[in-house]
Amino acid sequence: MLEGFDLVLTGLSDTQVYEIADGSFASGVLTLELVIAPGGELLSSFFPGDAFDLIPRFFKVTNLDPSLDIPIETADQLPMNSSIQIIFQGTGITADGDPDPSVLVDWTGDITELNDQDNLAFFRFGVLIDIAADGSDFDSNSLQPYLNFLRIPFRFQAALPSGL
Repeated sequence: MLEGFDLVLTGLSDTQVYEIADGSFASGVLTLELVIAPGGELLSSFFPGDAFDLIPRFFKVTNLDPSLDIPIETADQLPMNSSIQIIFQGTGITADGDPDPSVLVDWTGDITELNDQDNLAFFRFGVLIDIAADGSDFDSNSLQPYLNFLRIPFRFQAALPSGL
């Protein structure tokens, strides 16, 4: 559940951000154990008692640079001329338990708009990526952003139709 979150450690002379690869919580001893993804700075400049923040990450944007002989991926950057939009749509449920296309809610960029709809049982999402959002010409060697992951925390409270 913590995979992809950021751990920010702040010591006396240094602050570093680490990506969490895995984590577990031992409730009996109130201990959170984290596994840091490879490739970050060494943890040797930090000590017990140093400040930390656990930052939830619900999506990650990564760029692919195709102009190099060996394309390089760079995380957490979106080119100035690009845009990414995540949109959501909700629908009801049929008597058979399938999505009901007659109860569609319009696409929205704000998933909380689906919260007030009592008749929804399903949702779907779309990811719109425009790599020339500023109207510039497309170049096949331009940075190409993509969505590395998307995490949507939610709790369904939909009631099943009568007869199910």
